[in-house]
Amino acid sequence: GVDESVMWGEYFFVEALIKALDLLGA
Repeated sequence: GVDESVMWGEYFFVEALIKALDLLGA
């Protein structure tokens, strides 16, 4: 449903953000 889509969207967004910050901090 819509809730699941939003949840996955936020999950992938956070994962990408963490990876980006990790690369910048490396």
